[in-house]
Amino acid sequence: CPGTTRQVTGDEERISAVTLLCRAAAVDAGHGEAISGPNYSSTFWQKILVLLEAAGLDRQERTTNKTQKDRCLLHAVVEGCHPVAVLQYTLSTYPYEVRKKDDAGQLPLHIAVRQHKSASFRRRSTRTMTTISRLLELYPEAALEMDPTDIPGRFPLHAALINGHGWYDGVRDLTRHAPDVVSMIEPDSQLFPFQLAADLDTVYQLLRTIPSVLLNLRVK
Repeated sequence: CPGTTRQVTGDEERISAVTLLCRAAAVDAGHGEAISGPNYSSTFWQKILVLLEAAGLDRQERTTNKTQKDRCLLHAVVEGCHPVAVLQYTLSTYPYEVRKKDDAGQLPLHIAVRQHKSASFRRRSTRTMTTISRLLELYPEAALEMDPTDIPGRFPLHAALINGHGWYDGVRDLTRHAPDVVSMIEPDSQLFPFQLAADLDTVYQLLRTIPSVLLNLRVK
């Protein structure tokens, strides 16, 4: 609104700092470091780590109302929608965190599938390796773990579809690692996964995976 200023939280400031630092490294050909390189011991990545650890601690305090020494760094990275290189760095440096649950019982995957994706995002993400894909690559069993903070009976595939994720934006990988969920009704809407899909391509791919799901449709 004109004339009003939104207060930026400490977590948002650190998230912005991470993104700006990555952009600076990418455009500064003179002395900036390549953010996609394997040299994770460089000064650049040490700076990124400090910012991410602060964001992780802030997230713990914000979501649990208490400060904890045990930060969930990967959760903060996924929640903050950081550049892909930052996600790669976190997964490479702390791969065990992909199986780690926060105090609410959420895995990083649970946070990823509940982030809303627009139609324009789905067009841009076609055939790219997404956050969901990278998380499932290290911990495929997460596709069958339900989010304890969500509606009972709602699997990650259901949550991803409800939030607009398309076939190439993680739904394909969720289906690959939890194929039985394709024929399971989402408990709140009472709809099958293909009925929750936001685009025709995802509908087609889900039906192609298990065509027999059509036999279970109720005729009203």
